[in-house]
Amino acid sequence: MKTTKKKLHSKTMIIDVNTNSDPSVIIGSTNWSNNGNHINDENMLIIHNANIANQFLQEFYARYKQAGGKIPIPPH
Repeated sequence: MKTTKKKLHSKTMIIDVNTNSDPSVIIGSTNWSNNGNHINDENMLIIHNANIANQFLQEFYARYKQAGGKIPIPPH
């Protein structure tokens, strides 16, 4: 059986988590360029939800910490 290598291509932007300024997540394969917006076959999902944005942030922190990064401590 012949196998074909495929790639999953996705980007995520986490916006204004832990604020009252419309916490949101943008996720999808779209390249943020003219071709990505008008020519390529891309997908993008925009989620306006504080709880979901926070879940994405916690997942980012977990992967970042796993890769050796240090999580910033928010000011009080």
